[in-house]
Amino acid sequence: MKRIAFVILLAVQIIVLVGCSTKNESLEKMEKELLAEKSVIIYALPSNGIHPMNEWTYYDLFKKFPFVSPQASFEYKGKFLPNFYDDINGSWKAVGLDKVDWQRLSETPASYDIIHIQSMGISSAGKLENDFMMNVSKAYNISSSNMKLLRQWVENGGVLWCEAGLWTSRFETFYPSGGIDDAKTMSLFSKEGSSIFGLPVSHRVFHSASSDMVNYETNTLKLKAAASASQLTGIEKVIFKPTSFIESYPILNATPLLVDEKGSSYASYALFGKGMIITMVPSQYWNAEEDGELFRWKLLGWVLERKGQKIFPSIK
Repeated sequence: MKRIAFVILLAVQIIVLVGCSTKNESLEKMEKELLAEKSVIIYALPSNGIHPMNEWTYYDLFKKFPFVSPQASFEYKGKFLPNFYDDINGSWKAVGLDKVDWQRLSETPASYDIIHIQSMGISSAGKLENDFMMNVSKAYNISSSNMKLLRQWVENGGVLWCEAGLWTSRFETFYPSGGIDDAKTMSLFSKEGSSIFGLPVSHRVFHSASSDMVNYETNTLKLKAAASASQLTGIEKVIFKPTSFIESYPILNATPLLVDEKGSSYASYALFGKGMIITMVPSQYWNAEEDGELFRWKLLGWVLERKGQKIFPSIK
């Protein structure tokens, strides 16, 4: 029995010694691996080389495009491939008329490249005036001194981008008895000899059929680039569709940009001092089968290039 116990004890000691030896060898090996020099290969990718499949890469760009839209910018992701937007340097400075910092505009006019104006309800803008900018000042509650400042800003090189018009629903005007006076409503939009900062305009009035108090049957207007608008080459299908009972848009009697099949202008521009005024109906841009988005990019690129900003190299 003593002999058996001795053998067992010896076997246990051998196992313990072997285990400690193996453990020491493992620690030594691990220490050598940690201290050994290693090389790491780094692969460089171009900034436009990766495009997330389920994330919107161009949110900041589309927060500023287009300037005026009934559809919120975050809902639109563009119709073109990513490399189209990669080439765009979105450094332009545009602001809606309702967001203008008037002190900043006075002290640092170059703070803004473009100021744009949205459409206005006739209840806030009032009956159409001879000077359309009076309607604008009423709707936006802008003082006469700030309107004068806006005019000076354009004269000194600013761009006024106007997709503004007046709109109304059927229940804007009523008979004393409570009935709707469509004739009186139409008269609010009848004005000859209107102007924007003294430049003559013609009003494009759209009168929709009414199916009820809030729904209207409207016609779709198809537009294309004017023959003289070389900056808009390839623009063949831009769509405008009214959404209200009556809508009226002042279009400058100047150089046409978009025309209908009869040649009537629905977008135009005029130089104003060192600056420019653009007037247009608020055409659609989000349909991939139309040229609405490309029209706006091309027009924006041309406007900014005239100001010395080449920011759209891929647009041809």
